[in-house]
Amino acid sequence: MRKVLLAVCAVAMFAGVSVAATPIQLSLWDTIAIPKNDAVYGLEIGIGNSLSEAKGVQWNFIYSKVGSGWGWQTGLVTQLTGSYTGLQTGFVALNDGASFTGVQFSAVNYGGDFTGLGLGFINYTKSLTGVQFGLFNYAEQAGSFALQIGLVNYLGNSSIYKWFPFINIKV
Repeated sequence: MRKVLLAVCAVAMFAGVSVAATPIQLSLWDTIAIPKNDAVYGLEIGIGNSLSEAKGVQWNFIYSKVGSGWGWQTGLVTQLTGSYTGLQTGFVALNDGASFTGVQFSAVNYGGDFTGLGLGFINYTKSLTGVQFGLFNYAEQAGSFALQIGLVNYLGNSSIYKWFPFINIKV
């Protein structure tokens, strides 16, 4: 069993040498990682890390930051700077200037262009196409369809009113 584990670790460490992205990365903090690579296509596990591209699972205890990709991103604080599709979970999701498609499940969801399902106590987005569930939902504008369900809802181009309690919609 020990030989199998050593072989898997060796393949993971040297996989970045032969391809542009690595399949497995273990990170301590940002650039302190084995193997050190800016793109991961597979599994990235650590305390905190910042990648230019991630396709697969990015799982960090404190923060996960990625430029673009797809998959599942989680951490205490998660951040996107480009285009991402998938699942984003954590305590705070920061996506200022980013484009996200999928499901966000965080206490605070703060973002740019959002398409999908947002679940959180506070949901803020510049452009919403989809559904937001939370205590406070705010969207500067809506796409073709937007539904907000919460205590306080703001939808910049709502079909009802901009500010509306409990439910707000744009169809």
